[in-house]
Amino acid sequence: MIQCRQHQRTVDFLHGGARRNQAGLLFIVALAFTTSGFSLAAGWLAPASDQAVTAPWVKDVAAQLEQEPYRDVLGNAPGEPPHPMIVRYLNNAAQALQVGNKLLAQSYVDRTIRIFESGVQRGYYSRSDVEPITKLIRERAEAAMKGEKIPVALEQERWTGYTHQEPLGLAGESDRMKREHPVAE
Repeated sequence: MIQCRQHQRTVDFLHGGARRNQAGLLFIVALAFTTSGFSLAAGWLAPASDQAVTAPWVKDVAAQLEQEPYRDVLGNAPGEPPHPMIVRYLNNAAQALQVGNKLLAQSYVDRTIRIFESGVQRGYYSRSDVEPITKLIRERAEAAMKGEKIPVALEQERWTGYTHQEPLGLAGESDRMKREHPVAE
């Protein structure tokens, strides 16, 4: 009788331990999948802060994409939003124009427009939401290809994402600290 109870306790302990191991394994797998989702947000938090904008018309488009009607449209894309890729393609188009290669520049502008068309096909945004953005990009690019002057909405040399008023890096912070806390001589 005692042996039967001991055997039953051993069997219960072993099967309960297996259940706990399965639950632990499921937890680890779930954790692995959720952490990869957080890494996708990094592209949006710092879209392209190191990327130098090469032309005034690209600055203007980047500034317009940060404005109210366009910013909300780009936020509907799941995963990594297209904002950094748009600026990268337009920068490539501007660099191609600087070298005098209008065909390559037009190719990059077309790639940029296809980003929005792909989002419409996937249902991320509607065609009416994307229409003003694509029209703006086409107008700015065509004006740049013709050599026309374009009014710029953004005065900075770099497109810095969320930090429009503050310079990037620790240099600005260092200067502020020196002003607020001067060293006694």
